[in-house]
Amino acid sequence: MRSEIENLAHQLIPLLPQLGVLFIMAMGLALILQQKGLAAKLGITGVGFVIAGAMGPEALAAILDFFGGLPVWLLVLVAGLLLLSLLGSFAAIFIGKEAAAAMVGNLAASLVRALAFMFLWPIKQLRKVFRYFDT
Repeated sequence: MRSEIENLAHQLIPLLPQLGVLFIMAMGLALILQQKGLAAKLGITGVGFVIAGAMGPEALAAILDFFGGLPVWLLVLVAGLLLLSLLGSFAAIFIGKEAAAAMVGNLAASLVRALAFMFLWPIKQLRKVFRYFDT
């Protein structure tokens, strides 16, 4: 009987080489647009997907099992950083490197402010409740 991770690996194996080819094609588009840094990132990712597809379902199941054992907060943090990096790379095509770096910095600062507000909001509400009873 196969586990859920092995079933997921068997379903993902046929898709990985195709996804790798799409990333390599996007690398070509980035080279046409003279974005060498983005092209390098896309090319490495595409080759990684092709290699992962050639490894077979057992190796992919082992990789998925490893990442399944990590804490969720760590996975969310890494995924958020990757998303910000990709967003900055694609924005650099249209608005330039410096403006994209400023945009990503502002987004990251807004995210930190929102998280701080989310964690401090209950404390502020308790403060209001205790002030009400104090008067």
